[in-house]
Amino acid sequence: MDEYNPLILPEEYYIGLGKIISAAAQAESIVQHAIGGLLGCNAFQADATTAHMSMPQRFDILMSLAPMKFDDVIKLQQLNRVVANLRTSFKKRNEYAHNIWCQKYGTDETDVYLEKTTSRGWLKRDVKKVKAQDLQKAATEIYEAGMELYKFLANNDLLPDVPSDFKLTPYKVKN
Repeated sequence: MDEYNPLILPEEYYIGLGKIISAAAQAESIVQHAIGGLLGCNAFQADATTAHMSMPQRFDILMSLAPMKFDDVIKLQQLNRVVANLRTSFKKRNEYAHNIWCQKYGTDETDVYLEKTTSRGWLKRDVKKVKAQDLQKAATEIYEAGMELYKFLANNDLLPDVPSDFKLTPYKVKN
């Protein structure tokens, strides 16, 4: 069963996966702030509103709010393209983060594979070889897609304010 042990992949795969997860976290934050910018609330209010939403839900809300903010069809089309690109990049994040990693030992090298199982009407299992460079490329695509949304927000004065006087007050709720 060692071939399915995710703790013994080559080190460069962990680096690539870490970059994917980090880039995705940053992009998620940008989407949250995009929603806040469209709603006209500050960054902390945006975070409080969107923190527990799924990414598909965030994307849907973002695109539902956009026509309420923009009368300009060109800007709406531009945002639609940016968000579509980000959605596509997140599919790669989900593929690498939510499937099974395994190795096939050859004579000269260790090949790494991703095993993906879906069950949408029928059970389907795919196994594909993954190179460490594929992970680096996916991380870059996710980062760039997130930054493309950030630039759109900045160019359209939609970045929410970050209150300087905001203080988090920790509290505990007893069960």
